[in-house]
Amino acid sequence: MSNPVLLTPLQALQYRALMLQAYADCPDAFTSSVAERAALPLAWWEQRLGGAPVTDERVWGVLAGHELAGVVGLQGTLVWHVCRCRISQAWAG
Repeated sequence: MSNPVLLTPLQALQYRALMLQAYADCPDAFTSSVAERAALPLAWWEQRLGGAPVTDERVWGVLAGHELAGVVGLQGTLVWHVCRCRISQAWAG
């Protein structure tokens, strides 16, 4: 596995695939359904990784070879991570 790297919009397809699997496998961990997230355009996923001024979210990923194996995100003071559908949330502070 690689060291965590800050994801960019170029990794949006892999990020989307990992997250949709997590939504499907662990629905109780999310407030949105897999159907709701799957319906979103790729531009929505790219924006989450773009660090746009409208969001305070940053997402880092870990690669296993060329495959995105897990992500960790920071949104304000909320830290979350998904790693092969092991999901947890913790408040940083």
